[in-house]
Amino acid sequence: MIFADLVAGESIFLDANPLVYHFAPHPTLGAACTQLIKRIGNHELQAVTSTHVLRETAHHLMTFQASAQFG
Repeated sequence: MIFADLVAGESIFLDANPLVYHFAPHPTLGAACTQLIKRIGNHELQAVTSTHVLRETAHHLMTFQASAQFG
């Protein structure tokens, strides 16, 4: 199953990877993750997540930023 297979109105648990790939565009998976986030934003899908997932996402994004800035 891929994100495009999700039917409108479905509820999903959103893990960190789609968020990371959306906010730090991944060359292969970024477009699909951005489309998923757009569908959630348009209320086509209902998504839930956890504070742990949000912390993990923030950590990954800060690591990418630090790596880009400091090598």
